[in-house]
Amino acid sequence: MMRCLALFSGSLDSMLAVRLMQEQNIDVVAVTFQTWFTCSSDTAQEAAAQLDVALHTVGADVDFEELLRRPQFGFGRAANPCIDCRVYMLRKALNLREPLGAEFIVTGEVAGQRAFGQKRIDLETIAAQINHRAADVDRVLRPLSARLLPPTLPERAGWVDRQRLYDFSGQSRRPLIHLANQIGINAPTSPQSSCRLTDTSYGTRLFELLRSEPAPTTWDYELLAVGRHLRLRNNDRAIVGKNANDNEQLRAALQTAPHDVTLVEAVSHRGPTLLHIGKSNAMELRPELAALLRQYAKWGGDTVTLRATHGDGTVAEWFASNAPAQ
Repeated sequence: MMRCLALFSGSLDSMLAVRLMQEQNIDVVAVTFQTWFTCSSDTAQEAAAQLDVALHTVGADVDFEELLRRPQFGFGRAANPCIDCRVYMLRKALNLREPLGAEFIVTGEVAGQRAFGQKRIDLETIAAQINHRAADVDRVLRPLSARLLPPTLPERAGWVDRQRLYDFSGQSRRPLIHLANQIGINAPTSPQSSCRLTDTSYGTRLFELLRSEPAPTTWDYELLAVGRHLRLRNNDRAIVGKNANDNEQLRAALQTAPHDVTLVEAVSHRGPTLLHIGKSNAMELRPELAALLRQYAKWGGDTVTLRATHGDGTVAEWFASNAPAQ
């Protein structure tokens, strides 16, 4: 049986692309990419199970960080280098094509659906930048917009019937939802980004991290999605939990930290947890750290007992005034 690989996030678009291939008796292996910034693992697994396809997960290499620092085609509204990222994923998928026994690649891209990365000129740019053999680039099929684009090898060779593909374009979801209903797909009807880089506040945090840290770790990237991020003197950082889940994640981060860190929280009152990251002695920053916690807490009484747990396991406690600084 003919086989193809599908770039797969579990979104409606990627599910439609897979189902259209299945309807033409093509075996599909879904390929999902997990970087530090994707949050679609569960979605992709559930969608792959619904479609009854194998799911192959690809992690990001160190070259993905270089892409973030200097994307050739720039960023979207946030820290999203969509065109460069798409080129990156297609290169990875094409490298997997032969090892996984596939003849071509499909994606769920729709021409003109997104302002950055899916305009027709962007799709042409992506094809030109893949830097594989021309024969390989010709093996990338976009079933949802194929009839608006030049025929690819799978169409010309008769592996795929071009007349059974579509000519969707633009941002309207209605035609896609209608098709999903016709072919029995249950998927989110509203567009949902599985990439945190499209979030402007997350993007701001990422840019600050890349400016201040020459070699961020997975630990740093994962914490960007947790709590409130604040800058202190000497380029130190503080993360203040917004809720109980954030507080638990900050406590867990203390156990795996690759940097000098201190966890600060109240032991006499309920409230947020703070993780201090940096080379400064956290005990010398006690007034600043207490003020940050007080800013986001609802403490009663005149004083609060704070506990600092350092990365080496040592613990210190002190009393802090609960009165706002004058």
